Amino acid sequence: MSTATRSARFFGHVTAFAPGRVTLTLQVGAMQEDGRHETAGVAMAISLGNDVTATRRDDGEIMVTVNDDSAVAVDHEDLELGESNIVWRAAHLLREHLGLDPEHIGVDLELTLKIPLSGGLGGQAANAAAVLVACAALWEAGVSRQELADLGARLDDDVPLAIMGGAAVSVGPEQSLSPILTRCTLHGVIVPASVTITSEEVYELLDYLRGTESVNAREELGIDTELMQSLSRGDAEVLSLMMHNDLQAPVLVLVPEVNSLLDLGMDEGALCGMVSGSGPATVFITRDAEDAVHLAGRIAERTGIAAIPMHGPVQGARLR
Repeated sequence: MSTATRSARFFGHVTAFAPGRVTLTLQVGAMQEDGRHETAGVAMAISLGNDVTATRRDDGEIMVTVNDDSAVAVDHEDLELGESNIVWRAAHLLREHLGLDPEHIGVDLELTLKIPLSGGLGGQAANAAAVLVACAALWEAGVSRQELADLGARLDDDVPLAIMGGAAVSVGPEQSLSPILTRCTLHGVIVPASVTITSEEVYELLDYLRGTESVNAREELGIDTELMQSLSRGDAEVLSLMMHNDLQAPVLVLVPEVNSLLDLGMDEGALCGMVSGSGPATVFITRDAEDAVHLAGRIAERTGIAAIPMHGPVQGARLR
């Protein structure tokens, strides 16, 4: 009997951790007929992540709470934790997939948040991934990691990476993942966002800027082989020269102070600074772990923002 099974059977609860992610490159094509944009990108799972503790209920209810020990400030009055939340939907989806009795099989889900809820760092996807892994153990489902990743893809495009971990290429509107084999670790710094913007706002502004020719439209999508090779061998200096995010331009329009932050990071020795995903959180790549700690300290000193050293790629969602 595994440790997780013993915990679920004897104590009625299990805890799972799932990593956030940073985008290392992201190309955005035109909007498709279904309203989504075709994309091509490379992302990696990072050491910053969230925990979810799942506890049995026998009344069929799925209840979600946030632990007061979370490192992320949460306004409980504004945070919707009901059926529209991805955490609730992840538990509901797995229960339905397993054919469990919704009248009697329920779960309490307690989140301990380290990743900001928004900002382009995959925080919501990490929550969903941790729920799927924790509930699968709690309910002794015996499902494979790939099966959980496939379920997670129905919730959010980023969930499979949070479950599988590592680094991966995603291409197309469906953003199917192709793992990148890596032998080394990259180090850097995450600077959380001080404001919230939605991915819908960012994509809409990108389309507008391209329509006014303020930003060039991208005719073709593709990931440079050299970028993937530099990631695979952990060559931070080469990788930093090739990182790019098509969504950075609209983010800088919506949140102009991010531009100053990027300049500050480069002034303090980062190899590269970039908006992660749809932002507005930023990621800086450094030469090594020591430089990451130094950079985080300097950014905190100069801005008052609690910058976070991180590394990756890391393994995917796992039981504590």
